[in-house]
Amino acid sequence: MGRFGPFGGVVGGTTNLTSITTDAGGTVSIGGNVTTTGAQTYNDAVVLMRDTVLTSSGAGAAGNISFVSSVMGDSALTANARALTVNGTNVSFGSA
Repeated sequence: MGRFGPFGGVVGGTTNLTSITTDAGGTVSIGGNVTTTGAQTYNDAVVLMRDTVLTSSGAGAAGNISFVSSVMGDSALTANARALTVNGTNVSFGSA
């Protein structure tokens, strides 16, 4: 998806997408909230264009959000997921 331009607004707002997987080798710009019922995998570098909420409501691994490359931008990122992975490292908050 990184080659096709930015997510300039809400993605999966009216009808949740099943999942998102971007190709590697580029960047993907996110400028709105993204909601899926399955996993979100961002193989490209991610650029946050504004404050963003990523939500994955899947059970188990289907609820994961993964960033294989970097996450950049001066905006806030909120991730609602079963697990969050950044550059191959699991990130845990609280007692998770």
